[in-house]
Amino acid sequence: MSQRTHRTKRERFLPHAFERFGVTCAIHRVRLDEHRPVEGLDADRHLVALDATDWEVADLDGALAVPPEVIARVLPAGDRAGLVLTVRCPATRLRAVHVAGDAPANGSPLAFRVRLERDRVSGTVELTPHLVRSTDAPAPRPGHATRAGSRLASARPWTVRIDPVRDPAGQFLDTRYQAFSEDERLATFGDALYHLQVDESPILWINADHERIVPVLNDRGTRGPRARTREVVFDLVAHAVWSQLFVATLHDLEKGELVYEWQDSVLRELLPALYARERTHGARVERLREALERDERIELMARLDAELQRRHAVADHITKLVEAAAGKNA
Repeated sequence: MSQRTHRTKRERFLPHAFERFGVTCAIHRVRLDEHRPVEGLDADRHLVALDATDWEVADLDGALAVPPEVIARVLPAGDRAGLVLTVRCPATRLRAVHVAGDAPANGSPLAFRVRLERDRVSGTVELTPHLVRSTDAPAPRPGHATRAGSRLASARPWTVRIDPVRDPAGQFLDTRYQAFSEDERLATFGDALYHLQVDESPILWINADHERIVPVLNDRGTRGPRARTREVVFDLVAHAVWSQLFVATLHDLEKGELVYEWQDSVLRELLPALYARERTHGARVERLREALERDERIELMARLDAELQRRHAVADHITKLVEAAAGKNA
């Protein structure tokens, strides 16, 4: 049998003109219970943080717009299109569509207000803008969508953080749910379950496209196959996250000094297990520097791997998952 020398990558494309980032979406005001303003609005990250206070109703005010040249590319002259927002909460499986109105032909902004009810959402909520056909086309339009409701353009989604997300990698890591397929930066990672963005403020992105996995991650049960599955998935993610953070820290340490505050937190968390005989953090860091000078990176990663397996009780969690799947008391 000949060795396989290539891989085939399958991607899904819409069979008509479509502008993935043809819509602009801005949220400029958020109010809780109709009168309390929210300060946790991060326009650069497209993030609304509502997890620091109690509330019953949240109103998000913003505007959608589509440049005339985008409309001309995706919609035949004389046809109509509208702007909508899809509202999705993976944890509660909430799905809704908010209709903003007809898309102005001149590209002017169209105001919208989305209301979220606290007892219907949990974890995170994703708001994704779309330009859609308003009516069926009277005749076939080669290269263009013809059915009412067909998506013609979209925009980078906004994330509304409802609850603090369980953090597999430590208090210094920001964890967010996002559909990778609908985000320009994350789309390159395809159908991966997660991606760790490592910079001044690391972000763990969980791929909300995996609609059967995300609810399991948000489940709060403590028994049964679902709880055991959640434990194993978090073990998998946490193991990879700690390893990546450690490697990024070693990279800067080897060049001279640490760059970010979180790197020192990583070392303070992991080095006591790797250098148990050393009594101070400074001594442990010095031992680590010596190991890097001796080019012992492979040995370090092997020891770290064993420590992370022990710390996260990987074997125990997998055993309980097997027992739960077999119908035993778990």
